[in-house]
Parts: sequence; structure tokens; C-alpha cells
Amino acid sequence: MSNNGGLINLENTQESVFNSRNKIFDIYNAIVQEILFKYDIETDTMTLYGNGDCDLTKSSIINKFLVSVNQLNIIEKNDVNDFVDFFKRLFNTSVHDSFEFRSRYFNQEKEVSWYSIECRSIDVDSLNGCVVGRIKNIDDIKEIISKVKYAAALDPVSKLFNYKAFCEQSEEFIVKNEVKNNVLLVAEVDEIRTIQTELGCECADAFIRRFGEHMYSLFKNDYIIGHDKYKFMLFSKCELTKQRLDSDIAGLRNIAKCVVLRGSDDFSYSINVGKAFYDKNSSDIRNVITVAENDLYNNKKYFSDIKINNRQRNSAEYEKSVISIMDKLLKFADILFNNFETYDVSQTAFGIIADDFDICSVTVAIMQNGHLGQTQLLYSSNYEINDETPFIEESISSITGDIYKYRIHRHDGSVALSPRKERMLKFVFEIIHSNANRYASMQTAKFAKSHDMRLGCLNTHGFIERMDMLEKRLNMSEYAVIYMNVQRFKDINSRVGFVKGNQVLYTIVDVLNSTLQGDEFFSCMGGDNFFVFVRKKNLHDTIETLNNIKCSIEINDKDIIFNISFRMGIYEIEHNKISGYRARENASIAFSMTRQPNSPYISYFTPEKREMYENHKMLERDLQSALKNEEFFILLQPKVNLENYSLIGAEALSRWKRNGEIIPPLSFIPYFEQNGMIVDIDFYVLEAVCKLIRKWLDQGLEPVPVSVNFSKVSLESFDFLNNFINMTRKYNVPAKYVEIEFTESCCMENEIKFKTLLNNIKEHGIKASLDDFGTGFSSINMLKNMKFDTLKLDKSFLSDDDNHAQREKIILTNVINMAKSLDLEIISEGVETVEQLNYLKYLKCDLAQGYLFDHPLPVEEFEKRLLNKQYEF
Repeated sequence: MSNNGGLINLENTQESVFNSRNKIFDIYNAIVQEILFKYDIETDTMTLYGNGDCDLTKSSIINKFLVSVNQLNIIEKNDVNDFVDFFKRLFNTSVHDSFEFRSRYFNQEKEVSWYSIECRSIDVDSLNGCVVGRIKNIDDIKEIISKVKYAAALDPVSKLFNYKAFCEQSEEFIVKNEVKNNVLLVAEVDEIRTIQTELGCECADAFIRRFGEHMYSLFKNDYIIGHDKYKFMLFSKCELTKQRLDSDIAGLRNIAKCVVLRGSDDFSYSINVGKAFYDKNSSDIRNVITVAENDLYNNKKYFSDIKINNRQRNSAEYEKSVISIMDKLLKFADILFNNFETYDVSQTAFGIIADDFDICSVTVAIMQNGHLGQTQLLYSSNYEINDETPFIEESISSITGDIYKYRIHRHDGSVALSPRKERMLKFVFEIIHSNANRYASMQTAKFAKSHDMRLGCLNTHGFIERMDMLEKRLNMSEYAVIYMNVQRFKDINSRVGFVKGNQVLYTIVDVLNSTLQGDEFFSCMGGDNFFVFVRKKNLHDTIETLNNIKCSIEINDKDIIFNISFRMGIYEIEHNKISGYRARENASIAFSMTRQPNSPYISYFTPEKREMYENHKMLERDLQSALKNEEFFILLQPKVNLENYSLIGAEALSRWKRNGEIIPPLSFIPYFEQNGMIVDIDFYVLEAVCKLIRKWLDQGLEPVPVSVNFSKVSLESFDFLNNFINMTRKYNVPAKYVEIEFTESCCMENEIKFKTLLNNIKEHGIKASLDDFGTGFSSINMLKNMKFDTLKLDKSFLSDDDNHAQREKIILTNVINMAKSLDLEIISEGVETVEQLNYLKYLKCDLAQGYLFDHPLPVEEFEKRLLNKQYEF
């Protein structure tokens, strides 16, 4: 099979198959995705079909298939017998049995690939006694499985092999290699338990992780390395001399000098090492580990522990402890870790190891965006460097994506480094880069603390810092603070995508940079929110400039111009001295007022607005306790059938009684909708309704459906529908008794999203109504596409204003007729007079609610209405 779906042509004779080995290879080599086959069990005939080719008259036939495969050596030798047995097993299958077999196949270049054979026995008409199936390449799957197995073999903290994987890797190495007298080391750091107890699990994990990293860097080429709880295990890949073994054990004990944890200065680490040897007489690697552990415990019992103090020692004491190159390397790491910011430190650090490696100079250059920067000198022994001076170079990528090019020059005539010293020098490069990266990270973190990394301008923290600094030398009453947010930024992002949408933010930053003067500055608070500190005398011009920004964005090879404008909260500073935090808060308070319905896009701070803000904050603090203490309660407003004036349903309305007084809904609902806490109230009302319906059912009262209003925030909340359904199931309330009310405005903002939600609601048998229809956001197209059960007409249709009455009657008549044609149930809100009632009946409106029938009723009053559902007119 070829990439273009062409068929492979083989002559239909046994002789041609045996004499055309390359053609058979072509079959397997051509399998890019999968190949279909039919296998005749009795005649041992394989028919292959090309990828995607369904014409059974065209095929490639291999007679005596199993014999052909066996003789031509196409399958990896360890899989041949299983492969033949797999097909022979098909002789004893029942109809419709399914089988799968995975094996390795050779291509023409003798490379091995994994393939899966999936087949099913069939017995249909002329295909009696056949097996059909497909062969597909599964190299990608095998690679993923291999990666998953490797990840599963690693300890999650140290990233070294866990105990089981360490044993398996060691045993696999033993099988494949001639192991004579290899050593197994077990090292234990007792103080890990103490760190865990006194500093916490995260600190203990950090110690284990860093200890493991250093172990891996030093010993990965010579040992298989594992970790189990507080122990580290190493199995050597070759026989070691006593001198080499002692050196490695000393290095293992001294690794702790490199592991520095914040808050652990007072700890001394006890590192104990046990060893055992594996030879041809050893029975099992686990037994060797046990022997090494016994040796470790004997060392702890009969010899004094080797204590490595984590505190910095003075130079004299430190020099006495330097007895090997490994000790010098660890001292080198200690010095760099404590400070990598100055040349003097790196000069001192490299001076410790320079003689052991014949180092005369160390330099670094950073490559950014393909350009190599200026070379920086890290160490010099004042040896003259020229083009002939030998050097070793290493390039390492940093966390920022830059490439650091390190170069170590060695004296002319230096002896070539031994393999062990080469590995040590590799460790030197890693130590240099690790500390350089750490310093770069510290600088980046310092910058990121006060700046928006995406735009390069100040962030919230930087804004407050700058304000507090300026407050000490400026007359703050000459300045104002603007908090602003881009209008319709989500719409721009949805049209051009988030990446191109960021061009709007870059344009705003450019305009602000070119507009602000002197001590004026700005910051980005995240997303599309900005603060601007500006002189009052420049305030008007700055607002005018900002609200006339034009941003060009390329869409489908065309430049589209977007007009940018803002919602703004403005605080004109009144006092000479004010903190940055307070000024920012006042501007934010003014801005929050622009979110209120029918509010202007620019709002100025006033003391009254702060009082309102603090009241809202008080409500926010009180909400959870109010819900817990059942300060919220529901009223039920009846819905009446206009054909027979009977109670047909109700709408649940929330009320909050605080300290004996009813808090008006409009004083808290809009605010909680803004901060998202309305979700708690909505579901509180839902639960109250479910409890009530359950009570009625248990008492033998026939309930009427009760509708619950859900805000846009609730409807968009994660897992809304599941939470709704779970609540009804909690009280075992049938779906027909609880309805969901959508507001028209929220549906208009994201029609596609709410259409999907509405469809899911109806699939669960829950009714949905569209509330406030006619409040100015109407879309006939939305009504056509979103299949509600009920349309609730806003009370504005029943205006008593004679100047508009005739016009509204015409609109109302046509809306009801349209809804009827769409099979929607119609309910009119706000019915207060008999004349309104009669007119709605004349228009064949189905239902109504309003003060003419009942005000919203307490539960007890509504239950009386349940017992007598008939209204008299």
C-alpha cells in the first residue's frame, strides 16, 4: 500500500511469492496507516487491500501465507512462533470471535516496526470460514506506552528510579552485561525526617529533589541510581577499584554541602553509606540491597556519624576539610550559591579548582534572538590567552530561552583530562549555569514583581510603589487617578483572536507612553484594565486622547480599524498626602459605578459613592452568614390561566431580612451579580423551592410548577445544569415542577452558548421561559433559534401612557401572534387592571401575573391558594 492509496500487485501464484521476497517487503514497508485483509482459514490464503480501497475485485493475494511468512523472515524472530500460532488458532474459532495480536516486523532496511493485527471471524454468504481485519502501524502508541512506563518508574519527588524500577534496571543490566564484582551502595540521610517534621513536607521534598539532582549529575554515567523514601541506591556499571570506591563514597557524603534550604541553617546532616558486592554467586539484586542496608546500619551503630554542617565555615576551617577534588568542587558550588552577582566571587570560586583542571580563564557570552552578546570574564589567572590556547566550550539554554556559551581555557601543554575529570568539568558547567540561572531568575522575579511581563509597564504593585514614592515629594492634590477598562474588548478578541487582540493593548501602551508627561505614569492591572496617574490640568485632554484611539489589526490580509474607548472611574485627589493604595481604591470605586444599569461610561469619585461601596462590602461580608442563618426567604407570585382564572404556577422571588428589616432587592442583587456571589443566592432559592415542593408532595398537596430566576453569572457557572439536576434529585422533585427563567439580555450576549445550554435543559425534561421579553434587547432571530417553552412579556407592554398605548397594543398583538405561531406559551407580567386583563384575553394571551390577582405571597399564604386555586372575576 502506498501513501496515495495505490494497490500492491502480486502475481497469484505460490512460486512468485517465494521468489519475490522484495515484493513481500514492499507490502509491509507500504503500510503507512493501516491495510485491510481477508484470510481464508482452510486454504491459508491472505488477501490484502490497499488503504481506503473498498473494491474487493482488486487485491493482492498471498497463497500459503503462513509458510511464506515463516520462510521469508519478515517477522522479528522472537515473534514468529506467536504469529503463526495466532493464525493457526483461527482454525478453532467461533463465528464473530474477535482477536488482536501485536508483533514486530522488518522493513527492507531491516528496521523493526510494531504493528497490530485486529480481526474477526465471519460466516456471511460466500465468506464462509474467513477472517477479516486490518493491520496498522502502532509505533506511536508503543512510544507513548514506553514514555508512560518510564515516567511510572521514576520516584515523583527525586525523579530517580523507584525501588521496583531500580531493581528491574539493575537486573536487566546484569543479564546483558558480564558482572564480576560490581558494588551496590545505599545512602541514608537521617535528617530528612527532621526536616519534614520541623520545616514541613515541601522542604523535605525540596531536599530530596536537590540531593537527587546532584547525585544524578555526578554518577549517572557510572551507576544506576534509585530512591526509596529516605534511602538512595547506586549500582555500579563496572567493577571499581578501592580508591575509586572510596572517592565515590566521599563524594556521595559531601553532596549535602550543595543542598541549601531556606530555613535549614541550623541542621547538620548525617549521611551514612552501606555497601555490598554483586558477583556471579549473588542470587538476587534485592538480597544485595539488604546486605548493603545491613552494612549501613552497622556503620551507624559502631561508628560515629559523618556530620556535614549546613552553616558556612570560615576559610581556615574550610581549607582543612578540602581533601579531594570532590571536596573542592563542593566548596566551589557553596561559594557560587551564596553569591553570583560579582566578578570577585566567581574569581574566588574558580581559584579553588583552577589547578586541578589547569584552568587559566573562564568566560561567558549570552546569545539572545540569534545575536551573541559581549563576552564576560568570570575568572582569569593573568595567563596570556591567544588563538592557540586550548579550551572547552559548553552551550546551555536558560529558563528565558537565551543560550549561555561558557568557555574554559586551559594552559598550553595541559594534560588531557581523564574521563572522570571530564565528567567533573561537566558538573562545573552545570554549577555555573545553575547559579547564573538562579541569579537571572531573581532579577526577572524582581522585575516581574512590579511590572506586567506582557506589556513591559508597571503592574498593580508597581503602581502603588510609584505613587507612595511620589507622594513624598509632589503636591498630590494637583493630580488625578483614572481606572479604565477597554469597552467591548471581548468582542474584539472573539473576532480577531487573543493573540491579535493583544495589539489593542500594545496600542494603548504606546499612546499612554507618548501622551503622559513628567511625573505622570500608568500601569496595567491585568487583562485590559489600566490605572493612569495624570495632572488635573491635563485630565480632559488625556481622556479625549484615550477615547479616540484607533487600532489597526490585520484580518484575512485586510487591515481593520477598531475605535477604542473606555469605561473610566476618576478620582481627583483632594489632599496633598494620600497613599497609593487609597488613591487606587477611590478610582476603582468610581469605576464600579459605570457597571450599574444605565450608568455613564465615565464616573467621578464622591464620598457618597464610597459610602455605597462600603455598604456593598458589608453586604458581601454578611452574605454567607445570612444564607447560613436563613435570613433569605422566598415569596411566590401566582401565575393565572386566563381561560378559567385558575392558579397554574408561580414565580419564586428572593428577599433578604436583616436585623428585622427587608433589604430592597435592587440594593444588593445588581452588586452580587457584578461580583459573582449571586450564584449562591440563586441556588439558595432553588433549594428552598425544592424543599417546598417536596413538603407539598409529602402532605398530599398537588404542587404547581414554580419558576426560578437565574442570573447570567449562574447560567454561565461551571456545571450549572448538573448542579441544578442534583438539587432536584436531592429532594426527589420531578422535573415538571421546577422551571428555569432566562433573562433576555443574557441570552443576547452569547446566543450560541445559551442555545446549547437551553437544548441540554430541554433534554432533561425541564421547562425554560424567556423573561423580560421586550425590554430593548429583543431579537426575533434569537426567538426562532432558541426553543423556549414560555415567553414572558415585560410589563412595559401594558403602559397606561395614552401617547404610546396604541403603538404598544399593535406591537403586543403582533408579538403574541408570532409567539403563538412558534408554539410558545405566553404569560404577561404586571397585570394590574381589569381592562388590561380583558385586552390580554382578547389577544388570546395564555397566562398572566400581577397585582390584579395577587402580590408576591409568603409561603403560608400561597399554600392557602393551593387549596383554592380558583380566582373570581
